[in-house]
Amino acid sequence: MHSDGRSVIKSIPLSNDTVARRINLMASDVEKTLYSMLKITEFSLKIDESTLPGNEALLLAYVRYILEGIMVEEMLFARPLVTDTKGESIYKVVENFFQEKEIPMNNSIACATDGAPAIVEVRWFSKGKCLSRFCSLFDTILEFLEEENPQLMQLVSAAKSDVAYLTDIFDKFNAMNLQLQGNLVTLVKCKTVVSSFIGKLTLFKQNIGRREFYQFPHLAGLQISDDDLLAYCEHLEVLKADMIKRFTDLLELEPPHWLIDPFCVDAATVPLYLQEELMDLQSDCEEKAHFTMMGYERFWIAIAGRNKFPNLWKVAKLLVLAFPTSYLVERGFSAVVQLLTKQRNRLDISQCGDLRLLLTDMKPDMNEIIDEHHAQVHPSH
Repeated sequence: MHSDGRSVIKSIPLSNDTVARRINLMASDVEKTLYSMLKITEFSLKIDESTLPGNEALLLAYVRYILEGIMVEEMLFARPLVTDTKGESIYKVVENFFQEKEIPMNNSIACATDGAPAIVEVRWFSKGKCLSRFCSLFDTILEFLEEENPQLMQLVSAAKSDVAYLTDIFDKFNAMNLQLQGNLVTLVKCKTVVSSFIGKLTLFKQNIGRREFYQFPHLAGLQISDDDLLAYCEHLEVLKADMIKRFTDLLELEPPHWLIDPFCVDAATVPLYLQEELMDLQSDCEEKAHFTMMGYERFWIAIAGRNKFPNLWKVAKLLVLAFPTSYLVERGFSAVVQLLTKQRNRLDISQCGDLRLLLTDMKPDMNEIIDEHHAQVHPSH
């Protein structure tokens, strides 16, 4: 009678089928709640496909929508691509899903796919971390290679400054990527981060050209030849040109000034159909206090939750709701790989509830699940 409740629960034997069935019940309840919400609200969609270890193509979809003044991001579905990974096949899977769940497709105000304009890929930082570790162990590695492979040791030793430079530049990219990671990042935030980094590349090139290595600490203590210095400057220029080309659409994005700070814009300078609402907003002391406290992103989300200033929100929502990075789907595919372990390599990832519960922030309605279970076990006469 005085035993710890957790130990008692853990001692109750459950079969694998029982556990799987209960996981699927909870996942099904979460999905029912999500689909009901999407039937009556606008959302943006992010879809991406990847190949699983068994050479099977899997399509992941995420949605972003507003719920009670809060922006929510949830996995919409995981579905296999049976035929191929062409755009037409992907669209068919998405279309069939919306029809099956009776979700109006016109509720989707924006859709981003892998490689789409304004989508920033956010990869894990293994390369940067490996380089940093390699650089910190450089002398030890040379000692090891001197015994194992003297010729390779000479080549590695001659490339010490290259390793140091690459370590520093990967650290810079990692710092930028960290700003693009996480939930609820907007297109405006992405443009700010990417634009700043491109400007920094010019700054780095100028400083390195003057042998000022403040931003490159691993290079600072080394003797750098003029030829190596020229190569690094050229590489930085190539990086800048590549980023400008890669993110042209993002860099050309011009968010309206009133979106960033609606209280410091002359209402006469905005389109006619927005002027009255903007004037009403600027005259609302309560909303001004909310803006000061929240910042522009949370402020506009809260405005949508209160159903105020619909014309302003109609413009703002595309910049606030649209998915700017592939972070969520990358995290989703990482979770898929975790689930597809050797012990569970036959798991149908698109049908089981494990993936849903692993990635969702929604809570299943346990009372409803229990009531339904009792109704099935003890039907009324």
